[in-house]
Amino acid sequence: MKGLEKYKTSLIGMGCLIGGDILALILYLCCLYAQGNGGGGVALEIIANILIVLISVLSTSIISVPLIEVRGKNTLCQQLLTGDVLRTPQLFDSLTDEQKGDVLQTLESAVYFDSDPAKGDMYASIRRKINNQSLKADYYFTSCEYSVRCSVEGDFIRKTILKKTSILSYKPMTLSDFPLCITSFPEIENQDFLQVSLLKVNGRDCSLEDDIRSEKTKLTDPLPKKSGYTATMKHLYARTLSLTPTKPAVVEVEYTTVVPKNDKSYICRVSAPCRKFKFHFDMDGENKDQYRVALSAFGFIDDGNSSFNHHDDAPSASIELNDWIFTQDGVAVTILEKSLVPAGVQ
Repeated sequence: MKGLEKYKTSLIGMGCLIGGDILALILYLCCLYAQGNGGGGVALEIIANILIVLISVLSTSIISVPLIEVRGKNTLCQQLLTGDVLRTPQLFDSLTDEQKGDVLQTLESAVYFDSDPAKGDMYASIRRKINNQSLKADYYFTSCEYSVRCSVEGDFIRKTILKKTSILSYKPMTLSDFPLCITSFPEIENQDFLQVSLLKVNGRDCSLEDDIRSEKTKLTDPLPKKSGYTATMKHLYARTLSLTPTKPAVVEVEYTTVVPKNDKSYICRVSAPCRKFKFHFDMDGENKDQYRVALSAFGFIDDGNSSFNHHDDAPSASIELNDWIFTQDGVAVTILEKSLVPAGVQ
């Protein structure tokens, strides 16, 4: 495993071993030459035996040090790092946030992207968006279900929306000001653009007067202001909501929104990560058959299989996403008058 070789063979040390081995070999050959000429006697024979032992030791060291000892130490080091050390939570707890990020990015790049920097950067961008928008919340939705009945009445479009949300937290907590519903609208006298008709928390009927707190703010976003919208109304749960990691808290709210007839689009976004999402939209009223509905999911998680943007002439549409979607992901609905759709267009 390249890059983890902590132990290396010293070139100077190997040079000394090889030099000593060559010198001992030369001296040994000299002893053999002298013995062949009848010189040296017993003393020369002892020296020759010592040189043989020295040559054996040095030659063995030359072979064993780089091939056995150093390699064995590196293998042991690799096993410790990749086996025990890297799987120890205490190791990562001792790292700084920056070091943890570097380790995570390196692992992801090696495992998923063949260490390609462009692919790794794309994934890191997605991870940053999820962290910044979704994981900062202290809770998530195990399921979120919408059922919308829509009718065109004179100069306005009325939608009655039933939303049922199951909520878990990462640890036991109490949540204040849980958002129930929100809408933007033009301020028109004697016209109520958002009205709650039902609120249940964990199956208990709640008071629409005492358990709901409303917040109205002026719009600053230039896009809805171009459509004539000037204000936003938000309804919040006025009591604390107890959340746990095991038993979902279930919030069911039914509310009605009224928008001008020229606003034929409706966007529904989740306010927290959601494990399972269902959405159903029905045109209602005597003139419902004059309309068709186009529905599409949006978000980088959309795989194109369970979300679609093609429908027949039916005045209703449904969608179901059985994978994680994240904060600000959702669906977009467009109401189309059949008489204005060119012939042959689906």
